[in-house]
Amino acid sequence: MNYIVSGHGGRWETPTHEVWLPEHLSVNFFVNDGEIISNQAAWPIYNHLLAGDEKSVQGKIVRSVPSGEKAYNYSCWYYPELGRNSGVFKVGAGTTDNPIIDLSYYTSDNPLTLDAMFDLLPEPGVIYWVTCQSMS
Repeated sequence: MNYIVSGHGGRWETPTHEVWLPEHLSVNFFVNDGEIISNQAAWPIYNHLLAGDEKSVQGKIVRSVPSGEKAYNYSCWYYPELGRNSGVFKVGAGTTDNPIIDLSYYTSDNPLTLDAMFDLLPEPGVIYWVTCQSMS
């Protein structure tokens, strides 16, 4: 199963925490570390993935971290402007009615970290991080 992460996102400049991706999980990012993904860029990626069209977004990936490699322990949280589109969803779900993880429980003060997400995902797969990677 592959996953879409849609919401606010980023990491803290200090301390810098890194995580090792567990076996059979990888992450694809659509902007470089420290950058913001615009809504204009994110919506088409998100919509293709929600429809199950992973092929259309491959050329937009700027960085991939395979299992067994190290990545920053990015955080994500609810983005009110996205409403029901803010969450972690199955690629190909076609709807946001049943998120894998409901981000409405997470805020910038209490975010969901990438390493915590690993424990909440029901199956191995690819994580498409369709959120910012800005630093605070």
